[in-house]
Amino acid sequence: MNEYVELILTAVVIVAEALIVNAYNNYLFSPKYSKLNTICAYALGYAVLLFIAAVFNNLITNSIAYMLVNLIIMYKLYACGLISAVFHSVVLTAFMSLSEVLSSTILSVYTHEFSSYQTQISVFVALTVISKMIYFLLCIISAKMFSPRKSQVYENNSMLKLCVLPMSSIIIADTIAYISMNLELPMDLQISVSVCLGVLFFANIYTIGIYSTTENLNRDNLILKLARQKDESNAEFYKMLQEQNEKQRILIHDVKNHMQIVNSLAVDGKTDEIQEYITKWGFDKAFQSQTRYSDNDTLNLVVTKLSHDCEENGIDLFCDIREQCVDFIDDIDVAALFGNLLTNAFESAVISDEKIIEIDIQIKPVQKMTIIRITNSCDLKPTKTNDGLFISSKTNKGQHGIGQKSIARIVKKYNGTAQSYYDENKKQFEWVIILPMI
Repeated sequence: MNEYVELILTAVVIVAEALIVNAYNNYLFSPKYSKLNTICAYALGYAVLLFIAAVFNNLITNSIAYMLVNLIIMYKLYACGLISAVFHSVVLTAFMSLSEVLSSTILSVYTHEFSSYQTQISVFVALTVISKMIYFLLCIISAKMFSPRKSQVYENNSMLKLCVLPMSSIIIADTIAYISMNLELPMDLQISVSVCLGVLFFANIYTIGIYSTTENLNRDNLILKLARQKDESNAEFYKMLQEQNEKQRILIHDVKNHMQIVNSLAVDGKTDEIQEYITKWGFDKAFQSQTRYSDNDTLNLVVTKLSHDCEENGIDLFCDIREQCVDFIDDIDVAALFGNLLTNAFESAVISDEKIIEIDIQIKPVQKMTIIRITNSCDLKPTKTNDGLFISSKTNKGQHGIGQKSIARIVKKYNGTAQSYYDENKKQFEWVIILPMI
């Protein structure tokens, strides 16, 4: 086979391997950068592999280079720790070697003479397709096994059922290899067969890639649906607390009547009844102390709950919430927006050294906007993915990003903007949200 033709085919194989690894990484990890930057990084990395393969043409050298390039890609382009990147790059390299061995084993069923591999393009392409389809199949199964998305929120094993597609392609490529080794096919027919095999191979990658994208969209839609349900539940909870506060105001208003009852019992000398009445009255939930943080009842309840949590965990809470600053926001959205913002702030502050949360909500009457600033202590810089979400520290990865997506949904609903910042010197994380007052 012509040297230049072999180099071109090797380049096509490198592109195929890059697509398989990209699908593997995207299924397991969240990308940090835009698609264009990711594509450029893959192109650079696999161009290096092509150069090494062309210059050295050594199995051990190629394997080491393959592992290192994939390790760097995972660690730099995805939200992936170093240990995880090392592990998965070793797994991919092992799968690559295993696929080569298995493809040769399949070919040896027909013959132990591999000269046709070097002389006929169709045999070379068929053998390559078998090898890469086995590699692709192993990556699909591995990605499903190692996926962090195994949770009650979303679980779908349909992707494993798609394995029948690459398995069928392996059988087709195997049949073509058998025919090519036993018949002297003319060059034009070899080229046609090779093109068909190539189309079949890339069709496999495209089909499963589309399925994976659709699966991710379905999962995100389900997460958003759960987020809305959570927001509605929070709103109901705060409504219940508001009813309790209303009872508190009524009870305090009726203190005069309680005092008259106590006075009557005292006049009659019924000391036991007085003690029993005062004890029951004094422990009524309506008499529990309450601080007013905001004139908006829902926001006040959210901040009050945070205040209690902060007090129990030694977190300093500072609030400056101006009047009528969120009156244009629905109660459900107030509960969802500030519930998620303050929950995230609390979870970060509680594991930090300084333990501080600051809430600053101001009105700009001239510009007709409300500016929300939520600042909390945060010892480690959060990692941000390509879709704008911060990597969750929760053990249940299925819940990853629900609160952040809920925040984004509400900000978009009110035509606002949201920005986040991390100050490495102060070790503080800050949300700045601007909402036009409509």
